[in-house]
Amino acid sequence: MHNQKCPARVASLMLLLMSGIVEMGMSAKASVQLGCEIRATSNDAGTRLDAVITGSGPVSGTYAFTVRKRAGDEVTSETGNFEIKSSTPSEIKKAGINLEPGDGYEASLMIEWPNGSSSCSAAVS
Repeated sequence: MHNQKCPARVASLMLLLMSGIVEMGMSAKASVQLGCEIRATSNDAGTRLDAVITGSGPVSGTYAFTVRKRAGDEVTSETGNFEIKSSTPSEIKKAGINLEPGDGYEASLMIEWPNGSSSCSAAVS
């Protein structure tokens, strides 16, 4: 009689282990950490701002990059999707804008992905 209960106990233990693995996998996806950066690079034509998303995947989401000219109402924005496929730390550039010499700008980048979001900002004077 004891031998007949053993397979049932083994099956119960297997189910518990499998549910723990599924939960661990789900929590690993929830703990994806992404970051953002707005890089300003000087060039002959003025300054270039690049929207950069960093992290490891696989993960995908959306971004919104907005640049506002300090003098006046000129606003440039770009939105779209991003995807990081590599499980090793990676960075992707999703948008860029060239600024005229002497112009001041404020820039912001917002990224969203399942279970998270991040934002960053920069100013060029």
